[in-house]
Amino acid sequence: MLDFMRRNAGSWFVKIALAIISLTFIFFLGQGGQIGPGQQAVATVGDHEISLREFQQTRIRNDAYFRNTYGDQLTPELLAALDVPGTTLNQLVEGALLRQEADNLGIQVPDDAVRSVIEQMDAFQRNGSFSPGIYRIALQRQGYTPAGFEASIRNEILTGQMRDIVGMGARVTEEETFNEFVRSEQKVKLAYIKVPGEDYRDQVQIEEEALATFFSENGQDYEIPDSVSIEYIAYTPDGNFEVAEPSREQIEEYYALHEPDEFTRAESVAARHILKRVDAEAPDEDKAAARTALEAAKARLEAGESFADLASEVSDDATAKTGGDLGSFGRGAMVKPFEEAAFALEPGGRSDIVETRFGFHLIEVYERQAGGTVPLDEVEEKIIKKLKDRERKTASLEAAIDDGAALLDGASFDKVAADRGIDIEITPLLKLGDEVPGIGKAPSFIAAAVELEKEGDVSEPVRVGDGNYILRLKTHKAAHIPDLATVREDVERDFRKAGAASAARAKADALLAGVRDGKTLEEVAKTAGLETKTTEPFSKRGGFIPGLGAIPGLKDVAFSVKNAGEPLPRTFESRGDAYVLVLEERVSADRDKFDERRDELLDAANKQTANRAYAQFIGKLRSSAQVSYNPELIASQR
Repeated sequence: MLDFMRRNAGSWFVKIALAIISLTFIFFLGQGGQIGPGQQAVATVGDHEISLREFQQTRIRNDAYFRNTYGDQLTPELLAALDVPGTTLNQLVEGALLRQEADNLGIQVPDDAVRSVIEQMDAFQRNGSFSPGIYRIALQRQGYTPAGFEASIRNEILTGQMRDIVGMGARVTEEETFNEFVRSEQKVKLAYIKVPGEDYRDQVQIEEEALATFFSENGQDYEIPDSVSIEYIAYTPDGNFEVAEPSREQIEEYYALHEPDEFTRAESVAARHILKRVDAEAPDEDKAAARTALEAAKARLEAGESFADLASEVSDDATAKTGGDLGSFGRGAMVKPFEEAAFALEPGGRSDIVETRFGFHLIEVYERQAGGTVPLDEVEEKIIKKLKDRERKTASLEAAIDDGAALLDGASFDKVAADRGIDIEITPLLKLGDEVPGIGKAPSFIAAAVELEKEGDVSEPVRVGDGNYILRLKTHKAAHIPDLATVREDVERDFRKAGAASAARAKADALLAGVRDGKTLEEVAKTAGLETKTTEPFSKRGGFIPGLGAIPGLKDVAFSVKNAGEPLPRTFESRGDAYVLVLEERVSADRDKFDERRDELLDAANKQTANRAYAQFIGKLRSSAQVSYNPELIASQR
């Protein structure tokens, strides 16, 4: 575990993982470090065993991919929904099925195809070309051997070939695609009356018995969730973790691996200017006056006056107080005429008068920096800092893991903190969704905290940003429904809102009855002192309706009404307001719109059909193959 964490401290794991995982499946057949006890099989597919080691290695890479993809949005709930162990096992089983079927069909991937894919991966490029040195170093740092990595790529290519073979026969006709387009693009337009619930809120009377009944029926809405107070030890890179100076070899390796991304710079100049501001649409006489003023300034410069002093005196720009200094800038930072004049000058050079949309300028360049690769000696200190920061992250993580193991073995929480020289922090009562004082939004921290069962229980290290935290439960208040008096204000508010919504719905039902009796929507609206509105045409896709928002069930009902002018068969309620609706118009998709997107729609339909065919193909392979699982071993990995 520790070796993996060390390797993952840099960015190369992510680059290589993305290179593989972004494809359809993950197959790891390399000879990386042993992870897990021996070669127990978690599953057997035909005569192929999926070892525990293979499962764990693939799971780690899947987990890293999801964490990199979702970042701080990867909550414990989302991680559980992703079911990394189940996804990993499913991938490995499907991979074995595909390889066996490919063997049956005599499909092989030549070495040249594998080599071509690897040589085109961005992770192994330097100056636009494949670098064997970067390839070797990058694989070594991630625990791969070239043979193992190339085997995984071979299997990715094989997967693609099998998908192509299956998809070749899965095609749709243009007419089928058009019919689906018509179904999906058909739209309706509704006229409606909104009966605001707010209009009835003051009419709702609070009666104690009714309020108590409402609270008893809806008490779960006022439940106070589990809350905990936590003591914790923080292991952060800026803590007490001293690290050694990086070696020359480490510095040069970092530079070699990151030079294309981090250590190139664009051409730039540093300049001062004197501006006489005049609007581009100003009269000619105003422009002439500004130009004359700059010609006078230019004469003073030629007579030997300082550019900076003169800018401070006569420039109309905010930079006048700093002698007209604009600092350093690259191409694209300034308006085009100014940029062209500045980049045409060498250090010490001055321009003639330059006109831009801001007015008239004189420019002096005092420094010029050529573009290209930044030499190592110029960025060495920056690299040293990055390497030391990275090592501090690793050191803090290692400390958290070591102390977590010691605590599981019975070490004292207070002594562990004291030995590290880290103060124990204490939080107030926290519940899911709260911010942790001094840390901020940390859903994984609070999720780990509420999982602790009794006071004094200690967590495993919890990762939040660059820090790791070991938690000890100080106080736990179980979830509970408070008494009515405690939440009376909230209950009264919701009681009024529910009563108002009920009254609005009753009024809407009465208005709908008037429409059914032959009155127009406008007539019943006018009688009620309300107004009618009309939606934009909308399709059946999604839940949102322009002007109305998302009202559950409304789209299905709207599309079931056949004739323009016909009211929808019932009223609807949303956010306390009620609605009476009438079908105003049906809008059909036409052939011209389809023809405009024909190729795009056919391509999407064929891909969708191919994906369905591929899923059916995998299903048939599963049903005909002998696949067995080791449930106890699988359960131990969850």
